[in-house]
Amino acid sequence: RPRAANWPLKTGVHVLVGVDAFVCWHLAACMVVQPQPCAQKPAKYVEFGAFRFMHVPLKKKSLDDAARANFTWRCEEAEACFPKPGAVVRDRRLRLLKSLLTAAEVQAVLARARVLEFSQDTDSVDRLPAYECIVMENGKFVPEVGLESVLSDAVYGRLLPYIRWRYNCPSAVVCQALLRRYRPQERRALPMHFDVQAFVTAVVGLNAGEFEGGLYVQVEPHVSSQAFVALPEGSAAVHQYDLQHGVRVFGGVRYSLVFWVKDTIKSCLEDASPWYQERAELGDADAQLNLAGCLEEGLAGHARDPALARVWYRRAAEAGQTQAQVALARLLRRGRGDLPTDQLGALHWWRRAAAGGEAAGQRQLAHELLACGWASEREEGERWLREAAEQDDRIACRELAKWLAASDASSTAGASGTSGAGGTGCEEPAPRGGERLQEALSWLRHAAELGDDEAQYELGVHACLGCLVARDIPSAASWFLASANNGNGRAQAALGALLLSRLPAWRGPHGSDVGGFGGGGSGEGSGTVEGDEELDEQAAREALAWLRRAADQDDPDGLFNMALLYARGGVLEPDLERTEVLLSAAAAAGSCQASALLHRAAPPSASGDGGGTGASTGSGGLAAAAAAATLA
Repeated sequence: RPRAANWPLKTGVHVLVGVDAFVCWHLAACMVVQPQPCAQKPAKYVEFGAFRFMHVPLKKKSLDDAARANFTWRCEEAEACFPKPGAVVRDRRLRLLKSLLTAAEVQAVLARARVLEFSQDTDSVDRLPAYECIVMENGKFVPEVGLESVLSDAVYGRLLPYIRWRYNCPSAVVCQALLRRYRPQERRALPMHFDVQAFVTAVVGLNAGEFEGGLYVQVEPHVSSQAFVALPEGSAAVHQYDLQHGVRVFGGVRYSLVFWVKDTIKSCLEDASPWYQERAELGDADAQLNLAGCLEEGLAGHARDPALARVWYRRAAEAGQTQAQVALARLLRRGRGDLPTDQLGALHWWRRAAAGGEAAGQRQLAHELLACGWASEREEGERWLREAAEQDDRIACRELAKWLAASDASSTAGASGTSGAGGTGCEEPAPRGGERLQEALSWLRHAAELGDDEAQYELGVHACLGCLVARDIPSAASWFLASANNGNGRAQAALGALLLSRLPAWRGPHGSDVGGFGGGGSGEGSGTVEGDEELDEQAAREALAWLRRAADQDDPDGLFNMALLYARGGVLEPDLERTEVLLSAAAAAGSCQASALLHRAAPPSASGDGGGTGASTGSGGLAAAAAAATLA
């Protein structure tokens, strides 16, 4: 269909050139898109010591050297040590266990991972979809995943004996195992965190060489201490609860196999973490932080106790644990239960955390300062927000974009507006704004690349409307898809509307765009082409799926667009009663379009002004009003 200007889109099997832009995007969205080669690469890697051969006992009895060989697993291990706050131990340790899985086992796991369904339940670290598949639960393999026969020898004959021996924990069990996936337009990063629920964690590499980036550790508050782990296929990175780590994938697709080990089967079945109490009392600041978090939220077998949580946060904070300083400041700022607030105390601990290089502390301190009326405090707040953003704190990147856009708008006589979570917006195409607005766009893009769903949605809006950037519908669709896959309801609604705008029944008169969406902005390509029916049907199904997901989150645009589908029919069977319910829900959620449509459809006696617009009454009025409405 040679219509629009030529633009190449590389997919897994084709290069589509000189065809309808939206069709190119739609076909690509159905495939695994292969990203362009990524220039960004990890800046630093963990330096391990030399590999040493270890004889891991498989049974407790051993008679002589010849008999000993029959009851041990001979493995290779390297170690890296990092400093830590607190008194009980002076370092954190990361161990690299070579060839935990054989090459055949790796290939079998990887082949299964490529066809399994990955859950989009929210991750406890950042509340975004996790893209994980549970392999073991409560110490047992999940039969439906089909990996027990592949992994049994590795788990029971190598990993568990090693952990029981290395960490002097003879009753340790693998409580949970999961596969994780990082690929374009899904999850690309997992922020730095502790594995609070695990006594020991083992991360197995599966497809090294197919991606840039991967697992990293960060042993000090500042990002400059961040170092990636070169993890060969089949080898495992093994660490305890006190090592902060995360994932960032710059390019390609990454799969990993993660094992979470508990100290006993009882801890596993009760979802408890009893090891924190003893180590916290000995002065381990990381254990104190994690124990406080469990007490604050009532997790890991602990009753909810905010007062005791504050005590442990304070002990860890005074030992120099910067994450504890941020958590303590939060409790002091908000209070919890019967606890009083302490604004000056909160500001003190945020300043200490910020000065110590903790990005979350810098961001929170910036919030407090930017809310003040004094220019000097706002300048200091912007400085701290920049420092947090420069540490790749995705929320700080988005909020810095919002702040810069707002300040640019106030100084450029309305060259642009501010709207949404990203803080940049427009009502007319292509206002470019001042330098700070362009800098805001740069930070917004960085936040999106770090996986921030709000920033991804904002970039999709800009590309769709031609605001700050040239109008580019394929780019808008790509950002909407990434944000929608991250669970953003507004992006899901926008993506559904974009797919619907592909259908002739939803185009405006003379092929004009519906709801601001169209076939690439060329002004051509309205109407239908023979042979499009199958593609149109697929677009309708996908549009409906995305709009339902948006409506399930009570997104006003998702609810409104679903109402139009029920009103007009075609994609769904006409149902004006359902239409009215959805419109009412959309109006209650803040949709001005839904409120206006209900007003136009109301009988003159109910409209309060004699029906001003001359709308019909009853179901006929609603159908007429919906037929004239455009997608949100």
